[in-house]
Amino acid sequence: MATNFPGSLDSYATLVDNTDNIVAAHPNDRGDAIEAIEAKVGADSSAVATSHDYLLTHLTSQQSSNASCIVGQSSPSPTVNS
Repeated sequence: MATNFPGSLDSYATLVDNTDNIVAAHPNDRGDAIEAIEAKVGADSSAVATSHDYLLTHLTSQQSSNASCIVGQSSPSPTVNS
């Protein structure tokens, strides 16, 4: 079974020593899932626009530029009721 991630979550049977026969597909399926997670997360300084690393890096820089624009704007003074 190939991984379903990131479209949906995978589920795996719990295998028991001396009861279940382990075949190559068992660790290979988990390896496929790990590779899918790594691709979604992304390596440091990832250039893949859909990876979390890329999105978080660019979100932070975009928020900084938006914040500097907001700081330069004038806003009305708050009114305090007593």
